[in-house]
Amino acid sequence: MQPDLLARLAGGATLLTPNRRLAQHYKDAFDAAQRAAGLSVWHSADILPWPAFVTRCFEGIAEAGDDSAPILLSNEQATVLWDQAVARAAVDAGLLSVAQTAAQCASAWSLAHAWQLWPRMKSVPLSDDARAFAAWADAYEAQCRRAGCIDDARLPDWVASRLATEGWQRPMQLLLAGFELRTAAQNALLAAFESAGTQVEEVDSAHQPSATTARRVVCADADVELAAAARWARARLIANPAARVGVVVPDLGERREDVLRIFASALKPGDDGVAAVDVSLGIALTEWPLVHDALMLLDAGRERPLAFADWSVLVRSPFLGGAIEEATARARLDAALREICFAEETLEGITGAIGRARFAAPVFAARLNAFKAAAAGANALRIPPSEWGRRFTQWLQAAGFPGDRALDSIEHQTLARFRALLEGLSALDRVLPRMTLADALTRVRRLAGETLFQPEQAALPVQALGILESAGIGFDHLWVSGLTADAWPLAARPHPFLPVMLQRGAGIPEASATAALAVDRRITEGWLAAAPEVVFSHAAREGDRELLPSPLIESVRLVDLTDVVPVAEADDAACMLAARKLESLRDDIAPRVVATAPLPSGVSALRDQAACPFRAHARHRLRAVALAEPEPGLDAMQRGTLLHAVLQRVWTELQDQATLLSQDDAALMALVQQATDHVLTQHRVAQPLRATPRLARIESARLVRLVRLWLEVEKTRAPFRVEAMEEKRVVQAGALPLNVRLDRMDRVLAGELAGRAMVIDYKTGKSSVASWDGERLDEPQLPLYLLADAEDVAALAFAQVRLDDMGFKGLAAAPGIARGIGTPEAMEGETASAAWQRRVTEWRDAITALGDAFIAGQAAVDPKSPKSCEQCDLHRLCRVADRIDDMDEEEAGGEQDAS
Repeated sequence: MQPDLLARLAGGATLLTPNRRLAQHYKDAFDAAQRAAGLSVWHSADILPWPAFVTRCFEGIAEAGDDSAPILLSNEQATVLWDQAVARAAVDAGLLSVAQTAAQCASAWSLAHAWQLWPRMKSVPLSDDARAFAAWADAYEAQCRRAGCIDDARLPDWVASRLATEGWQRPMQLLLAGFELRTAAQNALLAAFESAGTQVEEVDSAHQPSATTARRVVCADADVELAAAARWARARLIANPAARVGVVVPDLGERREDVLRIFASALKPGDDGVAAVDVSLGIALTEWPLVHDALMLLDAGRERPLAFADWSVLVRSPFLGGAIEEATARARLDAALREICFAEETLEGITGAIGRARFAAPVFAARLNAFKAAAAGANALRIPPSEWGRRFTQWLQAAGFPGDRALDSIEHQTLARFRALLEGLSALDRVLPRMTLADALTRVRRLAGETLFQPEQAALPVQALGILESAGIGFDHLWVSGLTADAWPLAARPHPFLPVMLQRGAGIPEASATAALAVDRRITEGWLAAAPEVVFSHAAREGDRELLPSPLIESVRLVDLTDVVPVAEADDAACMLAARKLESLRDDIAPRVVATAPLPSGVSALRDQAACPFRAHARHRLRAVALAEPEPGLDAMQRGTLLHAVLQRVWTELQDQATLLSQDDAALMALVQQATDHVLTQHRVAQPLRATPRLARIESARLVRLVRLWLEVEKTRAPFRVEAMEEKRVVQAGALPLNVRLDRMDRVLAGELAGRAMVIDYKTGKSSVASWDGERLDEPQLPLYLLADAEDVAALAFAQVRLDDMGFKGLAAAPGIARGIGTPEAMEGETASAAWQRRVTEWRDAITALGDAFIAGQAAVDPKSPKSCEQCDLHRLCRVADRIDDMDEEEAGGEQDAS
């Protein structure tokens, strides 16, 4: 800090900055200077951001006894009044979002008063948008007047008109730092202070007259640019751990997570004393996990369905009581709930599901029931916002929020800010006397979403800042990124609710390219004076689009990236790769299976072995199973199971085709309906949460229709008798014994195959006999059944029960058994019977090979086709996508080489 400025602050001068970060920068610099002078105690410097200074003046004047002083609206109160002003005209105006329009009105109101446009609004031609805003603003102003309130936008004018208030001691010296641009309202208030006798002066905040070293670099893209800045910062800190390093990221709000990730990787927290980056911009309070989970739980109190994904988060949340002791139990409960819950569940539904789940988490169940009891009946209430704030706190306490574990510093600060937000609801009582639960929760979520929160932490040597936050701050090293021609200077963006002519006439930078260029040029010059070393950078490309440097930095000397970032620092990954020691491990062969008992998973093990050996190994030996994803209603597997059960019950009554043909339509319909009702009743007993009355009616109609249509197909077959249904067997696939279940086996009663058996597999999805081709059978189930009794079975068939494609699809030893069932394609001179026997031999060889491969532990990641991967849920385990990407890159590289 400059000695003159230090002396004036120590003498009682007030320093004003445009933002809180710059004010904190000067406070830190002042305190450091006092410590360096050997002081152990000193008076704090009076350093304030502009909004805080104006508010302090207002409060001082009001406390001095100005009886006409209005009540200052909080941001939350002002938001409510804008919502009310806009909502009254929302229907007539055809607004899609009252909240979004009200937010735009609030920003237009602030801009109009900051640049003193409001008095002139009605003296110029207005667009439709500006005319609507003027009407809403009149309504808002009238509400403020009736309530005796004032907002932040009008505060400077009010303070300027009352500087002479007796009993209030105005500051005698105001110093301004970092104001690249002052608004008309700021100038008017400062002029009023000067007229009242206060000395107002701008101070030079630059640390250097100009950068000792200013260079410009070009990076391949935006990510490479950030990575280069991070490595550059690390190199500067290694050379001087006490250095102050700044990195300006113009679109910091959008790239905050990228900055944190890239800089954390490059700076390696804890290594060589180098800490991670301090990002100047906070994120919405709703994005912090503690608040996110709390708001989600409060939403459950509305007695409306939440997505199961939200319930899954709450079940596993560390911020609910008992989460530590029940961590494993709650993970198992989450998996169990996925099997019995819908895609959306109410609080009542989820508590019922928890009571029926096959895994228990008693503490969680107790906490959720306590929350449910606390929230009971709240939907019918209309009470003040303050009462809702108190109730929400009680509800969360009933659930054990914020949990039993010790919170870290960031979580403590987040919790304190969230509690302050709930307590702050009481301020809304003045402008919103009563509200419903839905309105209260919407208001809380909106306030939390509009609250940018950045926890306080120890000062870090590297700061990532946005454009405005960087103004006036001095560094030892500064890197300014993102300076492409289309990003800097900023494009003109006039506010749509204010006349463009007035905005340009007032000199608002956003309103015209000329004004924006002038301000951005001053900011660029400020960067050049902010540090001895300054690096400007921009990306060369964005996707397929070529980017050019900003004209404001074209004159800066262009250098190669390696001149700024040392080669060793720029290529850490290559250095680590060069020093690697490799160990080879064979991962495509697992230990041999000792088959002492039939494999419980049955034919699915063969199906998976054919699709991909790794899938078979992971599912049937490692027991790797993806978590179920709840769906609305019943999923495809459950609907198929119900159809199987209805058909089994129908054929238990009919037994053969002759009986089927003897039934008239009414009797057959009664039989099908009775079987359907019986199956659905059993389903309701087994899964009461899924079998709602409405769902049962829909499913009943679907099943009855499908089964009746299918029975018409069965009437057209050659005569048959049903011999077995859902029969369990043990069959051999080579050396692998398998437990299997037979859907149905019929005995053919007429024709060339009379006396032989036909094995049937019901399918509600698409099926094809092509799935029995080749060495890796897509559907080995029916050929496996055949091999258990190859002398008796003479036909295999999918019974495809689908409205759009109803019928049999299969193969038989002879034709004529049923429409859709043909014979294997015969080779030259081969009879149908011989062709059938050849296919049986091929199936036996393929199934034996699959079974033996499973026994041998063959577990290579080797999908049969892209379709195999589409139907698999183990991608994160096998990482086949990485392998496919590598293959695609190699192919692309080969094509480029060839070209």
